Amino acid sequence: MKKPTIKIIAKDAGVSEMTVSRVINNPELVSEATVKKVLKSMEKYNYKPKMIAKILKGRKSKTVGFLISSRQEFYISPFYGECIRSAATALKDFSLRTLSFNLLDTLSKSLFVDYANSGLLDGMIIFEGTFQEDITEVLRVNNIPFVYVGETFQENSDIVSISSDSYEGARKGMKYLIDTGSKNICFVTGTGSKPSYIHRKQAYLDAISEANLEYQNVIETERSMMGGMLAAEKLIKQKEEINAVFCFCDVIAIGVIKRLQEKGITIPKEIRVLGFDNIPFAKYTTPALTTIAQDTEKMGMIAANSLLKLMFNEPLENTNIIVPTELIIREST
Repeated sequence: MKKPTIKIIAKDAGVSEMTVSRVINNPELVSEATVKKVLKSMEKYNYKPKMIAKILKGRKSKTVGFLISSRQEFYISPFYGECIRSAATALKDFSLRTLSFNLLDTLSKSLFVDYANSGLLDGMIIFEGTFQEDITEVLRVNNIPFVYVGETFQENSDIVSISSDSYEGARKGMKYLIDTGSKNICFVTGTGSKPSYIHRKQAYLDAISEANLEYQNVIETERSMMGGMLAAEKLIKQKEEINAVFCFCDVIAIGVIKRLQEKGITIPKEIRVLGFDNIPFAKYTTPALTTIAQDTEKMGMIAANSLLKLMFNEPLENTNIIVPTELIIREST
């Protein structure tokens, strides 16, 4: 007899291969009669999917999922890409495979739910700033440990999070701009109420207050290069004497630089531009971008190690891990 496959099971049961897959991974989406028919064929051919067989024997699937959220300009943002690479390298040392699921892709999100409900994930690293209760509920119901990367949760939260010190990083950048002579500084940030938005904006306002500066201007825009270009356009229309622009992230800063240069404004002679993240190509912009560096390699490694401890029921000293930042001075300031 040939080695049983999904194709053989589907043909014997008189259904499609997709239906067999759904019976294995998500039977609640299939009628009871169809489930019984497929299971009967699986029993007839003694068919057990490799991964399911391991789980039935009490073994782990040896698979960790990454949950990402694509952007207009990047499928994986440069910031999260570096974190993922570091985390994947650390997990590989423990012979763990990794899969990526895109939160904004309906089919990919559905696949994540199928994997979670089927016991095919041992753990999850969520590279997404926005807290989503439906996602964490799926993981909790299936007893899948998870950690968040990129945002800080309240200290009494039971969610393990790894993030940069947004407030101190922003204060560091503002101090540098003020110390080098900037008095009229605009802050360009994203829209919404993520903790990192709040912390960096507060650092901007505190720095202005402590330096006794009168000018303050906060512009909210999409967190993208196009968002940066639109913010710069708004600045130009305001016709105010701006010395510097501090951007929530590097991709916004790159858009700001592009639009200012298109309007004939020289950087940094007329306006200094500061970013946040230190994404890989920040140093390749013209002029090269001054930025607050997040240690993405370290964050990815900490995320992987924290998840491994959760997976093996080892205690965690801290569930809210904050990683220091560093000011990287380049040509744009």
